[in-house]
Amino acid sequence: PFEPSDITFLMQVIDHFFPIVENIRLVDRLASDAADEERKKIARDIHDSIIQPYIGLQMGIDSVIQAIDENKAGSMPGTPSKAFMRSRLDRLRDLTEKGISDLREYVSGLSETRSTGAALLPSIRRYSEKFTFATGIRVDIDCADGIHISDRLAGELFQIVAEALSNVHRHTQSPWANVDVAIKGNSIELIVSNAAAGGDELTFNPRSITERATALGGSVNIDNGNGRSAVKVGIPL
Repeated sequence: PFEPSDITFLMQVIDHFFPIVENIRLVDRLASDAADEERKKIARDIHDSIIQPYIGLQMGIDSVIQAIDENKAGSMPGTPSKAFMRSRLDRLRDLTEKGISDLREYVSGLSETRSTGAALLPSIRRYSEKFTFATGIRVDIDCADGIHISDRLAGELFQIVAEALSNVHRHTQSPWANVDVAIKGNSIELIVSNAAAGGDELTFNPRSITERATALGGSVNIDNGNGRSAVKVGIPL
């Protein structure tokens, strides 16, 4: 039979293990969303840069074939001049060369390593929508578009936001949370705040967030007061 101390220990294990599982699911979803967006982008690029020029090439070839067929049928007066056919073929060659150039540029772009830091804000927004749907806690986001940071930092900031919102859900009764992200000087500042009441302000200790920020050379400060609790994370760029 379990002793009361055993149950307490198991509850502590679950309390530490659940955020790990939750973060793994979040990272997996983030990766899946990023892959979906990349597939859509590739599809659009293929349509605009590859399929469209080849449609033009097909139409050009059809026009040359039509000119030859009309001449054979006698519906086209005289034999198509050499200059006429040459002009048509030159246009087709130019179109083909452009298509080859676009393909080379496209393949070169795929082979280059591109930063996904700009996807941080859309990822936070998507996660916040899912978080609000699952918990009923409203999440407001204040972040300027076009923040470009490294992939690693973007991933860590996303994890910090996810952990902070998870803490709001598990350790407070707040009906709302705010996520603020801004570049200030040579650092990026992330603030996750929520309504706090009673013991919430006294027991709040985001150890996991502090460990992540410290590993990035940053710091974490807790701002409590006026019924509000905020985790302020500053990380140098």
